[in-house]
Amino acid sequence: MKCKEVENNLIFLIEGDLDEKKMSDIKAHLNNCNNCMELYEKMNSDFLLLNNEKITKTNPFFYARLVEQVNQKENNQDSIIRLKARQFYTQAAVYAAAVVLAIFLGVGLGSDLNTNNEIVIDYYEFADSYNLNQPSENIYELEIADSEGLQTDFNK
Repeated sequence: MKCKEVENNLIFLIEGDLDEKKMSDIKAHLNNCNNCMELYEKMNSDFLLLNNEKITKTNPFFYARLVEQVNQKENNQDSIIRLKARQFYTQAAVYAAAVVLAIFLGVGLGSDLNTNNEIVIDYYEFADSYNLNQPSENIYELEIADSEGLQTDFNK
């Protein structure tokens, strides 16, 4: 048997998954080949170490703690959803209150300007005293000239 074939079947030898004939051939090769024997010993010690590490003691309360943690996460998610809903409604209420306050302030300030007619009356008195509300004579003459089709020269 060749070394390559033995190396490929060493794990099966260690696990005991080979038939009698192949197992005896590999053992005969291992007795004659030091390199394959060293590889077998290393693999066998590593395999035994791994098998010992696989065995773990189970904690009897593991399942209970796992279920409790899952329930806590679900409760936390429910409380987070409730908190977000509460924040949304609070924010909406604050915005609505701000809009209502702005409307009342606008109406209040606007009504002060409408009831305070002194400024408007003072403007009209000023405009009337200087005839600012009435068109000038030049404008009348231009309108008459345009309607008659004449051109007038005001620089004369």
